[in-house]
Amino acid sequence: MTAMRHSSLELTMNVYTDPALLDVAQAVETLPTFGTPASEVSDQPLSVAG
Repeated sequence: MTAMRHSSLELTMNVYTDPALLDVAQAVETLPTFGTPASEVSDQPLSVAG
């Protein structure tokens, strides 16, 4: 919205966005990985410090 200098999100989403052209799966796959791999996550509850 800001990059296109639109006055409202509705203008961007309703006029200029075609959901059929959005490749959500590819977008998610390109996100960087971070944190602990799921295979290494413990089922132990977290403790609160402080």
